[in-house]
Formats: sequence, structure tokens, C-alpha cells
Amino acid sequence: MSASPRGESRVALAAAALVVLATLGWLLAGLLGGDPTPQAAPEVVAAGTETGGTARDGSAIPGALETDERRSVEEDPRPEPLASASSNTAPRLHGRVVRKDDRTPIEGATVELRFRDADDFWNLDMEYGEQVETLASIQTDADGRFTFPAAHGRSYRLHVWAHGFAARTVPDCVASGSEIVIELGRGARLTGTVRCEGEVVPDVPVILAVAGESIYPGRTRTDAGGMFRFDARQPASVYVQVRSPEHSETWERVLLEDDGAHHVEIDLRPSRMVVGQVVDGSDGQPVAGARVATNWTFKRFVTTDAEGRFRIAYVADNEIAELHVRAGGFAEATRNVAPDDETEPVIELERGAAVTGRIVNGEGAALPGSYVAFGASFMLRPGIEHTDWIRAAVDDQGHFVARGLRSDQSYWLYARHRGRGTKVYALPARLAVEQWLDVGEVVLQLAGGVEGRVVDELGEPRAGVSVSLRGRNSDAGAWLDTDPPRRGVSQFESRSQRSAADGTFAFTEVAGGAYTVTARSRVNSNQTSQTEVTVSDGMVQAGLELVLANGASIEGRVRRANGLPLGELRESVRVVASHASSCAVDEAGHFRLQGLEPGQRHDLTLWDLPKGLAAAPARAIVAGATDVELVVESAATISGRVVDADGAGLSAGVHVTWEPPVAGGAPITRTGADGRFSIEVPPGFVGKVHASPTGASFPRAELSEVRAGANVLELVLR
Repeated sequence: MSASPRGESRVALAAAALVVLATLGWLLAGLLGGDPTPQAAPEVVAAGTETGGTARDGSAIPGALETDERRSVEEDPRPEPLASASSNTAPRLHGRVVRKDDRTPIEGATVELRFRDADDFWNLDMEYGEQVETLASIQTDADGRFTFPAAHGRSYRLHVWAHGFAARTVPDCVASGSEIVIELGRGARLTGTVRCEGEVVPDVPVILAVAGESIYPGRTRTDAGGMFRFDARQPASVYVQVRSPEHSETWERVLLEDDGAHHVEIDLRPSRMVVGQVVDGSDGQPVAGARVATNWTFKRFVTTDAEGRFRIAYVADNEIAELHVRAGGFAEATRNVAPDDETEPVIELERGAAVTGRIVNGEGAALPGSYVAFGASFMLRPGIEHTDWIRAAVDDQGHFVARGLRSDQSYWLYARHRGRGTKVYALPARLAVEQWLDVGEVVLQLAGGVEGRVVDELGEPRAGVSVSLRGRNSDAGAWLDTDPPRRGVSQFESRSQRSAADGTFAFTEVAGGAYTVTARSRVNSNQTSQTEVTVSDGMVQAGLELVLANGASIEGRVRRANGLPLGELRESVRVVASHASSCAVDEAGHFRLQGLEPGQRHDLTLWDLPKGLAAAPARAIVAGATDVELVVESAATISGRVVDADGAGLSAGVHVTWEPPVAGGAPITRTGADGRFSIEVPPGFVGKVHASPTGASFPRAELSEVRAGANVLELVLR
């Protein structure tokens, strides 16, 4: 179902209409009426930077700017709260802090308004993603209330703590008419022991990560006895991550419940060590100080020594080791090492190309603190797309430089600055090894925007709907002699958010160009509403209305077999139906799957249950049902081994399916190096167990009529 704009586009930003906000000293951009006027494509001229190489016209560029393209941007200006195009007052983010047990207000709680710039775009820059800025801090009043001025259409985090309560971080907070209620409890205590083959593992990092969020509520290390402890942590479904340099990285899912004491035993797998060398591909000389990681995030890496040698832990089974290598001035390299390869890999690095330029506004003034990156997307191997994302260093005059671009890929530039339209540009050609290209001045005009709301067929707001904006600035091909390629870097060209409680959404810092706005139901991913919009620099396209019909629904509740309340369990599980539908549950355990075809039948299952819990599916539920019940109970196990024809253990993927089959996929469990596996199932499970060799797409062994509690199974892969 399409949508149509309602209301005229209005000027969103103007330098002459700034109002001082006394509370935080921030600036409020005023509003002026007017018609949208398309901006001409910026002329790219040579900037007077201290860079070296070749300009786009082929002329030589003197000098060289010595810097590291992947270091953190030091200067990060605070976001300025901007008024909505439909309001003459500053938007505010307000709420209450209450006790979890009786919901009475907490006076004097500290509330911090935090901002993570990486929340505003599809970010693959892991280092930049860890930068979170505290914009303001206040205490709640006698009613537990707080209020912050906030930027319209921007997502914030609220970090809250009070004496005697566990601190809590709440993401995805946007300024709207809805009050945010934050419950504080005494928190949970989590202890654990880390072992490997029965031996404790001391002095290794342990990290807590909230499931589904880039929030890390705790970091510690194991003691001499392999123990770790976290006190007063926010109740949530979390992952406990152990990053031992000598073992394969391990994640354990734990449900932290308020005022609960939890313990987890973590068994690390001994890792196969990959030993090799990194050299300069042009002369074979060793590259010292190169970073070698086992995945693209570089969260865990080792550094090569003076001889370019490295030693890094990988898995202790038959999986292929995928090594990623970075070094200053070189293009990133990826190398797969087969498990049966007994030779030490020598990874050759290609000297990378470099791109320089300067970020300015429409008047030619520098925009220091801009975020600039270069990206190229390509198939790393069949079925796996990889994006080479290189952040540029930006100085206080707006000059930028990025090094390490590959000669075999076509790159795009991405540039954004607070209050300015985000631009992407296709580079004019693939760059040669060690080539320097100056793209001149990159002009970021005043930001435009897109605003609207998501409603149902009756015009009532739809909250929590995923709304995405996809497109490019109209001059994205200004540096090319032909039209820009259709394939760009998807992360540069799209971003998303969730509609607020009143159904509204707002995208800011949009450059003039053509965009597609899509609302996709989080309950039924096949249900979408889409419209095309044209944005002009400095203008807000307002009044969009995206209609997602409620359609037929299935309602019911999730409960625990032991009669205890769901507590934090409600935040971690999702009710999943056939035909790509899913939803969360509320505090009482109630769920509602919307947007379904009338009369359609669905199998309902619970996904993301924490370890130790399971639930039987509800079969063939007709859309329109209102009394479905899913019961969470203590899990039973099915365990055994996957072996070869000679009885030797094998690395494999194992999963179970119900009999008769239940629609939808099934999680895959990896065996250990000895082929052993253990899968949690509901106590009443009857079905099949399937095994597939590592890397295979289909099962090659299965056992039928397996019941919960079967623990001596053997699946033979021939």
C-alpha cells in the first residue's frame, strides 16, 4: 500500500533563526517558509591541502599528509536540538523513573542523556561505534520526572542510576509526546567459572552484552580460579562473552532477573593456532605492526612482530580460518586457511591508494568534526558480501585523507556532519596501487529531512514499526562521466528507525535527492508500505503517511509452567509464526501477531529462549484465534556424537525438527572437535535429529523418532 505526502515541504534549517536554550546552552534551528529549490551539483575543485599524488584532472599534487585513516575522530561536536518542521517549539524527551516492585517514583535518580552518533546511520566502523557522548545530566524531581531538550528525529540513550538500585541504560529514546517510564530494581548478580577441558582459565576478559543492543553493562577478568562476578547489573537477556587469546571466542546466553543470583559455567574449546607471516607484496619484505584478526570486526586481533610473523587462535575443529589483515598504508587483505593446510600462510599486502579532499559548507567554510569514510562492497566468497570500510582522518580545517584503498574495487565516498545533508559520491575510477587522488572540496549543504507517521487502516498510529530511508543525493555521480553505478554501498545509502508511540518518524541530515521510504511491520516482515520522495537541501518533506493495515491477528499469552511471572523473560523472547511473522510479549505475557491473511494457518514457536528453558510449539493456529497459549518450562536435552565411518568424532552442525514438522527453521548447534553435541528441547519433544558436515547446506545424516532425554545418540557421516 503506498503513501502520499500531506502538506507542503518547509524550510527546516536557517542560520538567522537561532534561539538560545537556557537549560543546556544548545542552539535551536528556526523555521522559515518557502518552496523547495533543487541545489546544483557541487563543483569539485582542488583543495589546497598538504597531500600528494594525482588530482582528478591528472595534475600532480605536492606533499603528503601523514596520518592514520582508521584512528578515532577526536573532535565530535554535540548534537544541536532541532525543531520539528511541524512545530515552533523545541522537542523534548521526558519521562519518569520508578521503583520496579511498586512503580512509586524515585526522587534524586541521576539521568544522563547520551548520544551515540553511530546510532544515526548503518555503521560498520566498530571503533567509531564505541564512542558514546554524555550530553547532559540531571536528577529526577519528587515525582521521579525528568525532561531534556532534544533534537527532532534523533535517537538517544538514557543512562539512569540511583542509590540502592542497579544502573540501567535505555536505547532508542526519541522526542515525542509519549512519556518514557524507566523501572529500576536492585539488579541481578552473576557469577561464573571459565574452564577448558576441565581446567580453569585465569585472567581472561569477560564482557556482558545486552542481547540485540550495542550496550555493554559490564567488563571484568577471571581471577586465578577462573571465576568472575558481576554485581547489581541491569536485568536483561545478556550474552556473556569470553575473549581468551588462546581459545575460540565463546558466547553464553543468560537471563538476568531482578534481585536474582545467577551462575554460569563456560567451557572454552581449545583452539587451533594459526601461525604465519605478513609481507609487502611488492618486495616480499616483512610488515611489522600489522593487525591480524579472525573476523572483519577486529574486536580481537594480534600484531605482527618485527619479522612480520603472527600467531593467532582459531577454532579446534574443521572450520576454515578466515584471516583479516590491516596495516597502515596497505589495503586490507583476507585469507582463508584450510584446516588441513600444514604450511604456514604468507599473506601478501598490496600498497593501498589514498584519497584526500576537504569538507566545506555552502559558503566554502571548513566543517571540522565531519565523519568521512570510503567503502566498497564485493563478494568475499560465494554467498558472502563484504564491505571494505575505511574511515578518513579529518583535521580542524576540514581536510581529510583515507589510505589503504584496494586497486581491484570501485569505492564510494560518504560524508556527514551535524546539521548538514549526508552525501555519497562515486569515485571517478578504480585507483592504482599507491595512487593519490584529490577530490577537492566536498560541499555539504544545509540538511533536509523526511517526516511522517505510520498508521493502520483506521488512521490509528502504529508504534514500533521499522521505517527505512534509502537513496542518494542527486549529484552522487558528479565525479563521473556517466551515470553512477546502480550498485553502491548499501550501508551508505540506507538507514532505519522505529516509529514512536504516536506513529511518527523523522529522518534528519538528508541531502537533496530521490529517496524511498518504507515501513515494514516487525510482526509480519512481508507487510510493507512504501513511497518515493524528493528532498531538497535545507527543506523538510513532511506529512508522509504510510499505511500498514492491521489485518487478521493471532492473540494469546506466554506463561511459565512454574507459575512465576515472566519478568525479564518477556524482553528476550519472540513469538514466531509461519510466513515471516513475529512479535514481542508485554508485561503480562500477552502477544498479538498482526497483519496476517484471514484464515491462514500458522505454527507458533518461541525463539531466543535463554539456556535451560524451552517451549512446545502451537500447531496450525488459524488467523483470528485469540486464546493461544505457549508454555515455557525447564528444558530437556538430546545429546550424542557425530562421527565418521571409522567412529572418529567430526565437526558438524546439528539441529532437530518436530514430527510432524513445524513450519520455520531450527537453530543449528555446532559440535565440539570430538563430535559431541547437546541440544535443549521441550520435555515432550518427539522428532528428528539432523547432522551436516561443516560448510554443507543440507543434512547428510538423521535419526527419526528421537525423544527428549535421549543422550547416547550417534550420527554417522559417510
